[in-house]
Amino acid sequence: MVILEIKMRQETFYGASSYMEYNDAIENSFKKIERVLEFTKGVKIIMAIDRNSRSTTWHDVTTNVRGRLLEEFVESNHLHIINEESPRTTFHSSKGQSNIDITITDNKILAAIENWEISEEECASDHNIITFHIKIEKDGEKITNPPVFMFIVKEQQRSAFHEKIYSTISKEFQIERRREGHEGIDDEPSRRSKGELDIRQFTAKLEDAIQTTCREMYRFKEKSKSKTKGRSVHWWIDELQVMRERTNALRRRYQRTTTNETLRESRKKQYNKE
Repeated sequence: MVILEIKMRQETFYGASSYMEYNDAIENSFKKIERVLEFTKGVKIIMAIDRNSRSTTWHDVTTNVRGRLLEEFVESNHLHIINEESPRTTFHSSKGQSNIDITITDNKILAAIENWEISEEECASDHNIITFHIKIEKDGEKITNPPVFMFIVKEQQRSAFHEKIYSTISKEFQIERRREGHEGIDDEPSRRSKGELDIRQFTAKLEDAIQTTCREMYRFKEKSKSKTKGRSVHWWIDELQVMRERTNALRRRYQRTTTNETLRESRKKQYNKE
């Protein structure tokens, strides 16, 4: 059992994840959950649970004994299962597929959970990715992301940019520059930051100096209209993007083939091979 304390604006809630072996008594799992509920008493909680329990309550095709016991436990503790009906299942393997992964919340955060779904994206697990949104607002304000600035950088401007940024930082932080070069410009802000009481104000000042220099030296880059989902890391190259899209497409085609078992099995093999 893993428990995380999560803070968003002035809201605090707990996230818990738990797994239990199929051959272990489910009552042992209930004891763990009860300890979590006692620990987080009075605070919002979201639990992501793999209980190896099946029930039509969370949109599986059958209900087993473990699933029935879990239903009773959830109801008696005034909890809510937020799984939504989906053409996909939370778990799939060579032996079959089922909905054994459950997302549970309490009354305090139930209304804030939106858009629960099982993702179509491929992952390196026999459990599918589950996503949902947590809607938290304060005094009518919505959380917004800070703006991202991108500039067109040319190689021939590099020397001029270095000279300008060194000049700006020297002026902002009152660093005496040496005639023969820029020694100390890199090290001095770092040294001073260690003695700062308000590091946020210090770094904001440094960031402002960098952005001011960029605006003066470079042109803004127009935002691309193409989708950039999944490209949040430098190693995610176009080749990987194409491979993932192809794999996801083959997976959707296999999962949507339901009336022809021979064709379904053929498409399943093609998807697994990919």
